[in-house]
Amino acid sequence: MAIIGKLIANFCALFLAIDIMGKLSPFLSITDGKQPKQIRKILLNSVYFIFFFSLGLMFLCGLISTLLGVSSSDIQISGGVLLFSFLIFVLLRKQDEVSIVKDSTLFPAVAQLIITPVFFIMLLVLMSLNGFIITALSLFVNMIVVLYFLINGSKLIGGLDPIGSRVVSRIVNILLCAYAVMVIRQAILTIL
Repeated sequence: MAIIGKLIANFCALFLAIDIMGKLSPFLSITDGKQPKQIRKILLNSVYFIFFFSLGLMFLCGLISTLLGVSSSDIQISGGVLLFSFLIFVLLRKQDEVSIVKDSTLFPAVAQLIITPVFFIMLLVLMSLNGFIITALSLFVNMIVVLYFLINGSKLIGGLDPIGSRVVSRIVNILLCAYAVMVIRQAILTIL
């Protein structure tokens, strides 16, 4: 039962880090006028790329941290501080984080929407908390959810305009700030 709890917690934290609801409006503006079949094919390729790239990065970072003698608590504290700092920066700036992808082609745009510093920091923190396998499973489930959201974006977003999308994104960032503080607190308590 503890494994299921960890998997659910990992899924929720990674889902918040991806912030797919906050990124639906920019995605829909990129795909406007494109054929649904073409969008699905590119989305599948994008999600495959993101999943396997993330697994490779997790494996490589785990290997390097083991070789360097970096402990899980070290990763949790540094990851929590980085996550908190980055999110504070995002919350305080006026420019929309995902506006830079609007003139991009679809494949890099999807990757750019999902693969953010928050996403990677969260992956490493979650891997240090719960291990590679649980984090990889939660990543897999998140990629399926992301694919569903992006394919059905126009139906799911409904009346949520870009301003509403930004509000959702800000709320998610505040929750992630709290999560970062919790990770730092837990790591310090573990060390003590």
